[in-house]
Amino acid sequence: MSVGFVGGGPAWIIEAVGGERSALWQGYDRIGDQNHPQQKIWLNTYVLSGESQPQTYSAASLDDAARALNEALVEIAALASEIAAGGTSTFDAARLNLSADAPDSGYHADIGDYADFSKQQRQILGAVTTGWVFGGMGSWNDVGSDGRPDEYERTSEQLFRALIDAICAVANASYAA
Repeated sequence: MSVGFVGGGPAWIIEAVGGERSALWQGYDRIGDQNHPQQKIWLNTYVLSGESQPQTYSAASLDDAARALNEALVEIAALASEIAAGGTSTFDAARLNLSADAPDSGYHADIGDYADFSKQQRQILGAVTTGWVFGGMGSWNDVGSDGRPDEYERTSEQLFRALIDAICAVANASYAA
């Protein structure tokens, strides 16, 4: 899995949909103040990288994204428990965010304030940020399958896709056509 380090994985482009044209923005991150009192050390910027015709792809609804994410978290937690891989508390905490009155979005909590997220958007964002177990030393990628590689790969892929679809649903739901 290519998301182990900063900059890994696919490029994410934000499409700002206009009447006949869409502006395409790409984000870039760099380290800022490593001694920030709230540990917000990343500086982010977005660069206009081009324009295109508005895309017709529609991401999953918030309800569908939450349902798929919940299912993926249930399955991967069961596998983690069976192969004694640990991580079930992480998956359980992510699932709790999907129904929490005050979901924990961790480092990304302020995004919901700036974007005026609904409760459901905050719940899904909390589940995504808590349930993101891919990348870095000691992550889910390093756990191994304990003799069940097919199930490990299937549930890992299912969770990865559900997390990506969920964050896209949250972002897309913040756009009012």
